[in-house]
Amino acid sequence: MFSSEKRQEKTINDGNIIRVFPDKELPYGIGIGEIIFEKLNTNKHLPLQIDGLTGEVDRYGSVLQRSIRTAITMRSKGITRKDIITVCSYNHLNTNIPIIASSFLGVKTASIDPNLALSDAIHLLKQVKPKMIFVSENGIKLIEDTIREIGINSELVVFGESTKYTAFSEFLNEAPEEEKSFAPVEIKNLKETFSIFFSSGTTGLAKGVCLSHQSFLSQFPPQETENPVGSITLNYSSSYWVSSTIMIVITILKNSCRLVLPSFEIDNFWYLIDKYKVSMSILSPTQLAIVCNNKKPENIDTSNFKLLVAGGSTVYKEQLDKMKQFLPTTIVATGYGQTELGGGCLSFGLDTTDIDCLNRKPTSCGKPQRGYTYK
Repeated sequence: MFSSEKRQEKTINDGNIIRVFPDKELPYGIGIGEIIFEKLNTNKHLPLQIDGLTGEVDRYGSVLQRSIRTAITMRSKGITRKDIITVCSYNHLNTNIPIIASSFLGVKTASIDPNLALSDAIHLLKQVKPKMIFVSENGIKLIEDTIREIGINSELVVFGESTKYTAFSEFLNEAPEEEKSFAPVEIKNLKETFSIFFSSGTTGLAKGVCLSHQSFLSQFPPQETENPVGSITLNYSSSYWVSSTIMIVITILKNSCRLVLPSFEIDNFWYLIDKYKVSMSILSPTQLAIVCNNKKPENIDTSNFKLLVAGGSTVYKEQLDKMKQFLPTTIVATGYGQTELGGGCLSFGLDTTDIDCLNRKPTSCGKPQRGYTYK
């Protein structure tokens, strides 16, 4: 995904099948939690997250400490590898901490969005019956109504203040001895489920899709390749979407930093691109349309903006042309992915050959990634 390394392709004429063979080895041979733990521990001094509203910088070391403390507290409350935890929250600096903590424990996550309709939330959580739910204040009523309707007794942990439920801040209490000796669980079989994401596919109601460590690892660029996402990434997706987890992990793997915002707002979009020198961003077609239908402010520096990817449904050539006018030095591309297939499936690489193809076919979703075949 977003690799600058040229892909070796083989076209089979029979049925016009295009196949890209998988690498002989995965870019990493250990579980996602082990990889994240190692990277956070190695790069403690680097910034990992910036709150786009306040400017607060959250470093790798702080994320590691909070994730370890959260994992220790989860374990003390009886959370085991047989359980599932859910995050239901908008994006903030702590949203992904329970997800990282769960990866340390080998616990599966299945997150939902606080803006879902009650009927959708009931349908989704009925499938996974989480033992613990981390929820933002604006999602408490949705979760209360959902678990009452399902008839489960999930423990609620609130990002923020609560007199009724446990505050997430209580998960961050010091535990010096346990923190010192803490180590992530070893994943012996990479085909074991890493996380569950919900997808409706082509038709019908959403279903839980179990993605393994192996399927996630196949999304990541080889360790030796240069950083494909640059220094600062911006992705508005909530943890409900597979793209959110893929991007936070790639950001960590490539020693990069992410800009965190609770929602997309056109009023500050260009200002944030300029102020924080964003290098790569993913936008949904709706967000892209809003940007295209508004003027770009004057005196906005986008020289550091290397890559803009739009995907999720149809993106029109007129929109891509408009974005290229706004961002003349930026690669503007679309891609295709399916939750059921682990995330991104088709995209152009960042090597010169693929960029030439993109310029000739700007609305194309690109070429299959390693291990994928399409007709």
